[in-house]
Amino acid sequence: MPDSPDPLINQPATSNSAQGYRIQATIMANHNQPSRWVDWVIMNGVAFVISCIVFPILLVGCLLIFAGFTESASATQAQISDGFGLLFVVGIPAFVTMYLASFLQWTTVSEGINRSTWVTNSATVGAITLTVWIYHLSPITAQSIKNYNQVIILTFGITSSSISWAQWLELRKTIDQAWQWALISIITWTGLGTLIFGFGLSYLVRR
Repeated sequence: MPDSPDPLINQPATSNSAQGYRIQATIMANHNQPSRWVDWVIMNGVAFVISCIVFPILLVGCLLIFAGFTESASATQAQISDGFGLLFVVGIPAFVTMYLASFLQWTTVSEGINRSTWVTNSATVGAITLTVWIYHLSPITAQSIKNYNQVIILTFGITSSSISWAQWLELRKTIDQAWQWALISIITWTGLGTLIFGFGLSYLVRR
């Protein structure tokens, strides 16, 4: 009589058997990787550089357009309010610049984040914050010029904080410890802004 097969040897593997047990590999999302802060710093730096190019161009363009409006208003004796002028000259360039910068930032955290909501909220909050802050500082006085570096630090710090807060509201839904993004963004923008437009520019002027 032939030997019967050993059931322990020929038994097919199942998920409950030793030979059928497998550990599923966990794939961590890129924006939850431990090294994510490197990508975040780099992209914030790139967005800062591009903003430094775009914003002055738009600012000069809006100034020229507003100057034309002012001349037309003088001819017709109509008055243009300071608030409208500030909104046109600062608010519009700020919104467009921050819209572009926020889009670049979104590319590093795009998974699970609605692009339209992220970009629109960031640009709107940032433009309003910057416009209100500039309105608070106006008119420019000798004291504000004396405290130029402090004004630059506060300008970049307040603006980047408001934008980072709006972005954090979206990021916390999909990213662990989303506050790290806000912290990195604030430090990067405030640090670069202070270094270049604060100490750097004031050093060149005083030479």
